[in-house]
This record gives sequence, structure tokens and C-alpha cells, in this order.
Amino acid sequence: VTLPRESTVMEACFARADDADKKIATIQATVVEITDLMSKTALKAGAAGGGKGGGEGLQKFQKDMLEQLRVLRSTIEEERGPMAALQKERDEAVAERALLQEQGDKQAIRIVHLLRAIDPNAAPPPVAASSSQAAAAADASIRKGSCLTPSGFI
Repeated sequence: VTLPRESTVMEACFARADDADKKIATIQATVVEITDLMSKTALKAGAAGGGKGGGEGLQKFQKDMLEQLRVLRSTIEEERGPMAALQKERDEAVAERALLQEQGDKQAIRIVHLLRAIDPNAAPPPVAASSSQAAAAADASIRKGSCLTPSGFI
């Protein structure tokens, strides 16, 4: 007896297995094609080499392939150039943001200490997640200088 959930899991597993089998067959066909192409290329290189075992033809093929690979590498490096600049710019922005966040937090702590120095009886402002929120969350009466009124000195 199989449960409906188990049958759907099994069907999904069988589907993945079928996909894997198709991919394996495709890869095997590709390997066969590459092997055939390599053997044909070796035969052509051997014929071009004039019975020397294809040394000159093989070298020519290798040089051509090496040149194509170098062109491909240079193309990839050219395409990576703008991405490297963007990554550098992003890293600098992240570092600057962290520095500004740290400075903002220090300023928020300084504000709290200054407010306590002005009016020791004043309640400390609630601790906020960031310095901008801390400034906004500070008690309005303290920021307006209510501690400087005669009632604040009594």
C-alpha cells in the first residue's frame, strides 16, 4: 500500500532518473562525436605529415587550437573588465557605508552623553537600530532645550 504522497515522491524521483538517463545518453553521444572528430583530425594530420606520424600536421592543429583558445581567453577578460570595475566600486561603497554607519553610531552615543550632561534627570532616549533613528527617537522636549528653563534647575 502506497500513500498518495509517497507515489508523488516516487514519480518525481523516476522523472529525475529519466532526465539523468537522457543527459547521460547525450553526453555519451557527444563523447563519441568528439572521439570520431579527433580520430579524423589525427588521420588528416597524419596524411598531411607525409608518413612522419603526423607530427607537423598535429603541431599545426595544436597551434591553431592554441590561438583560438587565446582569442577566447582575451574575449573573456575583456568582458570581465566592466564587472571588475563594478565589483571594486561596490566594495568601496560597502566599506564607506560601514564607516558612515560606525560614525553615526558614535555620534548617537555622544548625543546621549551630552543630553545626560545637560539634564541628569532626563530619561535617556530609547536605543534605536541606527543613528538616524536614534536622533528621530530622542525626546523632543530635551532637544528643544527644556532643561535650560528654570524648572530644569530645581
